[in-house]
Parts: sequence; structure tokens; C-alpha cells
Amino acid sequence: MNDSDWVRDVTKLKRHPIFEADYHANNVVLREKYGSVANYVVNVRLKWDLDQQIDPAVKPYFTTDIPDDLVQIIFNDWPYSVPEGVTHYVVWSRLPLVYRDLMSVEAWDHIAHDGLCDFTGSSMRFKPDGPLSEEIALAGKEMDMFVKKVFPENEWECAWFMNPTRTQSIPSLAHFHVFARKKSTEESGLGAEEE
Repeated sequence: MNDSDWVRDVTKLKRHPIFEADYHANNVVLREKYGSVANYVVNVRLKWDLDQQIDPAVKPYFTTDIPDDLVQIIFNDWPYSVPEGVTHYVVWSRLPLVYRDLMSVEAWDHIAHDGLCDFTGSSMRFKPDGPLSEEIALAGKEMDMFVKKVFPENEWECAWFMNPTRTQSIPSLAHFHVFARKKSTEESGLGAEEE
């Protein structure tokens, strides 16, 4: 397999059918115990106090330099089926990932329907086309730069995506997925003394 084959089409990333069934069964248990899956994620996995005030000096949307107390990167409890060596993370944010006031209604509707995605650490890039291409690329810029900051491109190959609203498992909490693969020494260009 070519090292980048796993990221060519993020829309094909899914859980194995057995894990998907287990995931849905687990969600039933979480809803019974915590009232909702969102409550479980907020209170148990993220340990966030959503009543805690956000500093008014912080931009009202996700940025590369989002304060640490407003973002968390955790392993996905129910990862998608990906090749060995690829890890599935979820980036959770207390702030919206995209901000409606910064884009046209058409771009907002497009993103709500199709989501956002891109690649880092490889020659592949998602190139939106059509009249909204620049706006859509700009909407994902902060997520892309955040991924590059956390997973430096010379060391990691990543695919990231924000699901469309209609397919998000927890639409009330801003989040996006990152699939990260550590590059080999040869791919990264780092010598053994630099690792």
C-alpha cells in the first residue's frame, strides 16, 4: 500500500460493522446513565464545566491559538477502521469550528451539507472547486493550521475532517476528526540523531 492511500477519500472511512453495532449499543447505555451521549463526553471524557465563563477577549470561534482550556484532543472511543499505524483522534472545542458571521449563507449551507476536510504532511490537498472555493478553504484554515501545529508535517501525515451537521454524532459539541500516521525516518527526513 502506498503510504498515502489511506487518506485519499475520507468519506469512505467508517467503523467495522461489528464495532458500529457495539457503538450504538453503548450509546443506549450512556443515554440511560448520563441523560445523553453529549453529557457523558462533556462530564466524563472532557471534564468540562460548560458554565465556566469564556474570556471575552477570546475570539468567538475556533482558532489555531485557541486557549488550552477550550480545546481537547482525545482518542476516539469508537475509532473508524483504519490501517495499522493510523490513530483516530477527536478534537473537541468549546467554541464553534466555523463561524456563520464570517461567510456567506451559501458557503455556510455548503459546509453544513458537505463538511470540511483536508490533509497535512503529504502532497495531497483538498481543493474545493466552484464559486465558493475560496470561502470554503478559508473556513477550514484554522483547523488545518491547528492540526499542523499539533502534528508537525515533517513528522506526521494526517487527514482531518468535520462531518456535515446531519451526520455528526454529537452536533451540540463542536468537534472534528484527525487521522494521524507517524512518518518513518525516511519519510520525515529526520536522521536517527534527530528523532
